[in-house]
Amino acid sequence: MLPESGLETVQAELKRLQDENRRLRESASFRLGHLLVSAAQSPRRMLSLPVDLVRLGAELRRGKTFSDWVPRQCAMVREQWHSLACDLRLRNDGAFVFLFSGTTFIQGTRGNRPIRQAQALLGRKVPVLFSYHRSRPLDDLPVSANPSLIQSPVDVTMQLMEEFATEDLGELRKLFIVSYPYPGIERYIALFRSNGWKIIYDCRDDWEEFAKVGMARWFDAEVESRLVAQVDRTYCVSTPLVAKMQRLAPGSQVALMPNAVETDFLPPDY
Repeated sequence: MLPESGLETVQAELKRLQDENRRLRESASFRLGHLLVSAAQSPRRMLSLPVDLVRLGAELRRGKTFSDWVPRQCAMVREQWHSLACDLRLRNDGAFVFLFSGTTFIQGTRGNRPIRQAQALLGRKVPVLFSYHRSRPLDDLPVSANPSLIQSPVDVTMQLMEEFATEDLGELRKLFIVSYPYPGIERYIALFRSNGWKIIYDCRDDWEEFAKVGMARWFDAEVESRLVAQVDRTYCVSTPLVAKMQRLAPGSQVALMPNAVETDFLPPDY
């Protein structure tokens, strides 16, 4: 065991290294280099490189940094969440859905399954917390005109998971839909269940194949296996995915739920 003076020295050195790491990550040279390396590894990022370079320039001119921007966004989402939760506690019945989507935020006529699910729920007056994936933490939060919808980027969502899981929502039935096996999400399944949530894994893609071509570099097969084993039920968009999920977690509840098309998918003025 280190003496107290030695422990203080180690803690001081750790803080110095953390501060140095933060300064490095927020420097213009690191951010530019990270952008170029990401573009070289992903065809999609290569296509968006010109736009990303323009955005980076604007962020540097505005002085946007990870150390203050993401905490600010956490505070904004937390405020929206507590306000909605207060309203939900006043309801005597109904449901609430937390959709951990893995898509972009809800916009336009996007046909992604989680986005369409969220829009269908909102159309039926079911409030939704919609977590979306983003690769740029310095992007602004989307604005929604619907007071029953909260949209939170995944990097913010992961910092607020315990608050989402344990919030008192009165008598509402609570459904947690995990729509992609993002690393870390599996650690919260037990917490949500212990707080009365029903949990579904909506398996809409073979993420392992995406990872092989550099499009889902976050993918971890062990995370998906643990997720399927823990949730109440897994729904898959195709029979090959049903078979794969059953192999990952034998004995788990896995069922087929194919994709579909809504008759009103395109608005009249589209």
